[in-house]
Amino acid sequence: MFVILLRYIKPLSEVDRLIGEHKEFLERYYASGHFLLSGRKEPRTGGVILSKAETRAEIESIVANDPFHSSRTNC
Repeated sequence: MFVILLRYIKPLSEVDRLIGEHKEFLERYYASGHFLLSGRKEPRTGGVILSKAETRAEIESIVANDPFHSSRTNC
């Protein structure tokens, strides 16, 4: 079990541009059984994902597919 902590480093206006793609990312990994629970932090500074995988490397590979990470804007 892994806890993924997301912390926004860009303004929310830039984060908001990627919300739709980020939600698709979450749905894909909920469907695969990797994600169990997720939500945004309050105040809105990032988010949290509870996930399961065999290894940390597997989780790192999944996180690399998150538009917040892979967009090179690193929201």
